[in-house]
Amino acid sequence: MKALMKWLSCVLLLAGAASLAVASGTPAPSSAAEPAQVFVAAYANGPGGNGDQPAIPFSSAAGHAALLKLYSPLTILSKDGSEIVPYAVEAWSSNDVGTVWTFKIRSDMRFSDGRPITALDVKKTAEYVTDPSFKPENVGDRNLWLSNVVGFKQKLDGSIAELSSVRVVDDFTIEFTLDTPNPRFYANCYRAYILPTHAPGFPAGDPMMSDWWHSPTQHVSSGPFRVSGFRKDEFMELAPNEHFFLGKPKLDRFIIKFFGGDITSAVLAMAAGDVKFSYVTLNDLPVLDTDATNVFSGSSDTIVFFDLNYKNLPDYWQDVRFRQALMYAIDRQTIVEQIYQGTATVYPAIWAHEVTYTDKLNWFEHDPEKATQLLREAGIRPEDVVIDIQSHAGYNNAPNNTALQAIQQYLARIGINKFSYRFLDVPSWRTLYVKDGDWTIGYRGWGVPLYGADPYFQMSNAGRQGGDFRGYDFDNNGFPAVLANVTSAPTNEAYFAALRELNELHNAQLPVLYMWVENRFGAASKKVRNFHWFPAAGGGPYIDDSHLWHIGN
Repeated sequence: MKALMKWLSCVLLLAGAASLAVASGTPAPSSAAEPAQVFVAAYANGPGGNGDQPAIPFSSAAGHAALLKLYSPLTILSKDGSEIVPYAVEAWSSNDVGTVWTFKIRSDMRFSDGRPITALDVKKTAEYVTDPSFKPENVGDRNLWLSNVVGFKQKLDGSIAELSSVRVVDDFTIEFTLDTPNPRFYANCYRAYILPTHAPGFPAGDPMMSDWWHSPTQHVSSGPFRVSGFRKDEFMELAPNEHFFLGKPKLDRFIIKFFGGDITSAVLAMAAGDVKFSYVTLNDLPVLDTDATNVFSGSSDTIVFFDLNYKNLPDYWQDVRFRQALMYAIDRQTIVEQIYQGTATVYPAIWAHEVTYTDKLNWFEHDPEKATQLLREAGIRPEDVVIDIQSHAGYNNAPNNTALQAIQQYLARIGINKFSYRFLDVPSWRTLYVKDGDWTIGYRGWGVPLYGADPYFQMSNAGRQGGDFRGYDFDNNGFPAVLANVTSAPTNEAYFAALRELNELHNAQLPVLYMWVENRFGAASKKVRNFHWFPAAGGGPYIDDSHLWHIGN
């Protein structure tokens, strides 16, 4: 205990030495009873962060906890992530077969420039993000929302000029016509942010080439805050949107501090009192003063897996026996118990919810002899196997590093000794993984909420991030029919049954290698009142009532 206290004291001293000046001009409290309403957060860090990039909707797979501060989505995850609930819409309905959906937009919404938010703004947002010139880094959220509407592919390739299937009925009513039945289309809209396309200077074409998104003089928001300051690689500052439909936020300044993806640095800054919220890893928890800090935790609903790019991998990866051998060789249960200290859970397939399990799923319990036998049957020599893994800075923390080292040792026990891994900064990762497709094995996570996840995402990359570069033959291995059942299932029970069928197919074929679902941690100063954080995959978005947050003594 004395050794632990001595170590903790040293860490806290270092934390004090690492105190960070976030931005100049931070107002001092006028009195002890009126603390400065300045909230500094490290939202850009961690797997749910956005890698020090300006918050651009329909461009990033993560960072939605920050995006929600600037833009309002049509629907949203509830506070605990258990269901999809209304946000910018107050109600929705569909025809009997789920091909025509009607949404009623709230009539009390305003952009930060005071202009009313109407159905026409939703229509213009849909037209903007399906224009052929719209080329963000990741189009997953755009496709989750709109890939099912009539004319989507034709709009993308420029053969039609307008999505007539997205129709303004009146000022506050918008209608979507789908090409196939989707009884849960409302769940596809939880990342459908309303953009201010009317704003002067709003970027045309490639949003990544414009600084409008973080310009204090140009930016207009549909969320509770608007951009009021930005310094590249340092911070983005937000000010209240006084027209926000739920009420003007109580915070005067909301600062998202960038730490280059380094969670530990953010936690040290928090221990020093310079940051009010940060993502936290298991190993960082001892740094925090629990008397001054609230720690939030829960399942991330994010399956961590080895993503396989068959186009760049040797032919032996196509043999399911080889992939099964790797699963049997890795003792996942011991890793989650000893390295993650029980804060992760082994999962058997891609949809990480117990309601989607069946007795047919193979859990691949640790069996190195079985692994060796499978390699022998496949005619694969362990000494010929090369495993080179890429990941990004959001996963570069002590638990993940130790887990990868343990996997290296488990594979060495069956004779696979050529094993390496590396973590890339987020821009490099995006270039390698999203744009170029020049990768072999990705160590990454996929957020899978029970509702609102696109089942096509791991089946094929076509239409998601720029093309199908994974190279697994999903079309001829039974997936299209099962995926169609998932999308068109008329009831929740039929939906769960279709997900169980999908999990069985994934589990039998192992197109990717499933590891575990981690708990995620967030920490906030107890001085922040009415604060809410939930470990939603990708940061949500979920209802967090940030307009009610304020700083107390």
